[in-house]
Amino acid sequence: VCAVDRNLGGINYVKDTARKHKLENIKTFKADVFKYIEMEMDKYDIIFADPPYDLNRIPEIPKLIFEKNLLVPGGLLIVEHQSMQNLSNHPAFTEHRKYGHSSFSFFEAP
Repeated sequence: VCAVDRNLGGINYVKDTARKHKLENIKTFKADVFKYIEMEMDKYDIIFADPPYDLNRIPEIPKLIFEKNLLVPGGLLIVEHQSMQNLSNHPAFTEHRKYGHSSFSFFEAP
């Protein structure tokens, strides 16, 4: 598991939770996620992105993940975002789930 957050509070929360539940192999990185994606070379089964809702760059997340080929074949990207935002124009988009003002868009790697 790899957690990226530019907020130290978020990183500390992940570390504390991992310690509390005796979870191993949790890597944390305090970084801007867009810069992290640019340098990342590993491939993942699942990537969950929960950016700030006021971030106007949310539609770039699927684009960058797939350009960098960061998912294994059949891997899943889940992006949480405001329900009024539409991410369905990406070719790997598979599903949208709405929960009030929050939505999850799903993308699958070929």
